[in-house]
Amino acid sequence: MRGLDDQLALRIRLFRDSGRVRPDVADFVAAELAALAADGRTVTEETAGMLTSHLLMALTRSLDGVPAERSPSPGPPPAEELRAHPEAVHRAHAIAARAAAALGTPPLPPDEIDFLGLHLAVLARTATDKAGTAMAKILTGGVGRTEVARTVGGLGIAGLDVAVCNDMDAAVLLRSGQADFFLGTCHTGAGASLGVLVGLLGRPACHTFGRGEPTEEEVAGLLAQGKTVFGFSLDRIDTVAPRLARAIAAARA
Repeated sequence: MRGLDDQLALRIRLFRDSGRVRPDVADFVAAELAALAADGRTVTEETAGMLTSHLLMALTRSLDGVPAERSPSPGPPPAEELRAHPEAVHRAHAIAARAAAALGTPPLPPDEIDFLGLHLAVLARTATDKAGTAMAKILTGGVGRTEVARTVGGLGIAGLDVAVCNDMDAAVLLRSGQADFFLGTCHTGAGASLGVLVGLLGRPACHTFGRGEPTEEEVAGLLAQGKTVFGFSLDRIDTVAPRLARAIAAARA
């Protein structure tokens, strides 16, 4: 894995050495990451960790004949979100074609290619705004993760970088300082909205609003207390997600 970021290479080795992926799959993914870096992308554990995990497991699922994991989000499907990122879509299809030729995998299902495209689109985004100010990295998870990411991203607030994430990756990124906040959702906004994060990060870092709608002052107060993980219900995404995003941006200003 010459030339790869050390932590990213470690991620691939852990998948390979644990037997979760075949050695040839690990080598293929490492080569694809190196090609992305050669094309000018910043390919590190911070920027491409989730992309790496997804591609490793997507190829393994294809080889094993396991159906793709579908997102339960009520928001728009990934294919709709990818309309603004044709280069990411093209690259996802090209990677799938190379995998079929190199590994003998069956064609990746459309869902797998769409989610690969989403990760590639995120990789293409810069980690700083035009002024060079460090962005606040917000991860979205739970049932409505895609809709929350779309809602926050649609606000056009400078200084915020938003990415869809699963609970385990979110915990790693938050604990390592590679992400700053997590917005989770479930049908009631209770404990399930935070997944495993309460156990991994500790209750003091977490807060659930349930089906409530906090005021801007309440959100600011929670941020001042050091809360970084927030949960709320699906039917409050349109109000709570923008309020949290604006409060986070204001706290970083």
